[in-house]
Amino acid sequence: MDKPTYSWSFDEETYHGHLGSIDEAMKAAFDREVRTADAGELRPGVHIGESEPFHPSSLLDADSFIDWAQTQMYDELGEASEDFLGSITAEQKQELINFLADWIGRADAGSNYWKIVNSSFHRFADYGLRQEAE
Repeated sequence: MDKPTYSWSFDEETYHGHLGSIDEAMKAAFDREVRTADAGELRPGVHIGESEPFHPSSLLDADSFIDWAQTQMYDELGEASEDFLGSITAEQKQELINFLADWIGRADAGSNYWKIVNSSFHRFADYGLRQEAE
């Protein structure tokens, strides 16, 4: 298993960076912005989570496509379509899997997606990070 990378967030919605350790993520967050924009108060800390690669083809797989196509046919034709795509062989399904993965890879080339897992709040003071008073 690859070593995890870490991202940080002040709002638990937008995460930043792919850093090699929690300490690096804390330092990056502290250096970037430790004051709230409106009140000017020191932020007490930041949310740190593990960055996990996400592959869009995991959502747009052959089973999902086949289920969607069968539902569309049934909605249009009712019981007359019950056998639609019902006799797909393992080879045909693998062909669809390969096609979808290849097409998504080409259509979305260069994009990288990730999910954040195991996010938790970390206090700056616990890492010895403090901002000097002005």
